[in-house]
Amino acid sequence: MEIKARQLLLAVFGIVIAIGFANAVQGETAPPVVVGLAKCSDCARRNMDAEAAFKGLQVAVKCKNSKGEYESTAVGQVGRSGAFRVPLAAADVVGEDGELKSECFAQLHSASSAPCPGQEPSKIVAAPPGHDANGEKTYVALGGKVYRSSPECASAFLCHPFFHSIMHHHHCHLSPSRR
Repeated sequence: MEIKARQLLLAVFGIVIAIGFANAVQGETAPPVVVGLAKCSDCARRNMDAEAAFKGLQVAVKCKNSKGEYESTAVGQVGRSGAFRVPLAAADVVGEDGELKSECFAQLHSASSAPCPGQEPSKIVAAPPGHDANGEKTYVALGGKVYRSSPECASAFLCHPFFHSIMHHHHCHLSPSRR
């Protein structure tokens, strides 16, 4: 009888721990993220593989601090397709309501962690309603202007990911000239 009482007590204790763990996991919210898409501006013209162009590239999220200076708050890798997703874990960047506390930008960096020259940083804004997934607040890096390409960044630049799906890609097919 003493064994059954211990087993019952152990079972009740296990259920209480499981319920507590489930409540703790359910109460956690995913950190806000910045998403975007890098494009290779002249990969086709140079006959370059876009996956190779994005290899080693990073996106740095820079936000204005209390002194009015921009500092790097998060860094993420650019994927083979050019897509990136950078979690914003810094409490001084995102408020309790999930909104940005200050102005933030995303900037493409080379494999050596230097900013890619020839492009403006991309402003970070809240994603349109309906793009928040799994309870996480999503921000979008809007494409900045590109002034010139650079070999260390393989002519990559940031573009607005929500327009990517509606843009059509036209391929030029060169035919042999007729004489």
